[in-house]
Amino acid sequence: MTALPSRPTKNWLSNTLARNPDFVFRRIDDEGILLPIRANVTDDNRLYSLNPTAARIWELMDGTRTGKQIRDLMMEEYETTDEQLTQDIEALVNMLSGVGGVTVGEEK
Repeated sequence: MTALPSRPTKNWLSNTLARNPDFVFRRIDDEGILLPIRANVTDDNRLYSLNPTAARIWELMDGTRTGKQIRDLMMEEYETTDEQLTQDIEALVNMLSGVGGVTVGEEK
């Protein structure tokens, strides 16, 4: 995952998380690549490399699940602590929301 300055987002745990359709995602082995396809999505027109955990989180951010639901699904799939996974998801949400890649939506 590309390290970018993050900004705090609203309560992502209880709100839905939705991918921006203006980002193309491709899996390469276990990792993922994100590419903004519209010039106004992000100013820097970068390619974003996602590690396997971040790539899976991206796939689960379909706009119907809350951050907590995504974390709970990930806890079933990965051997990690709740605290570490929460930190990882929050860092990804902050980074992606900062570049317009994800929207934190309605509270559920």
